[in-house]
Amino acid sequence: MIPKVNIPVKFLTTALLLGAFATHGVATAATCKGMSKSDCSAQSSCTWVGGYERTDGVKVNGYCRIKKAEKSSEKQGKEVAKTENKVKDKLKKEKSSKEAKK
Repeated sequence: MIPKVNIPVKFLTTALLLGAFATHGVATAATCKGMSKSDCSAQSSCTWVGGYERTDGVKVNGYCRIKKAEKSSEKQGKEVAKTENKVKDKLKKEKSSKEAKK
């Protein structure tokens, strides 16, 4: 005999909604799988991989795949570079304005 479990409807509804929101906007590999090149290019979370020939001679057709997540170190490096460029630009402007005043 299977025991009867009483789970409140409110709890189930909340759990289902949270699950839906948790996955909303998150691209999975299945999101991009099987897309045409034009459809793939239109999706910001997907990227097109051009066809190629493997070292064993097997030809692989082009396909759509999910974009790789940017590593936090790469992201951090880009932020540092942006900041450095802003500082350099500011220093150049200050230097040129001082020279213009002379």
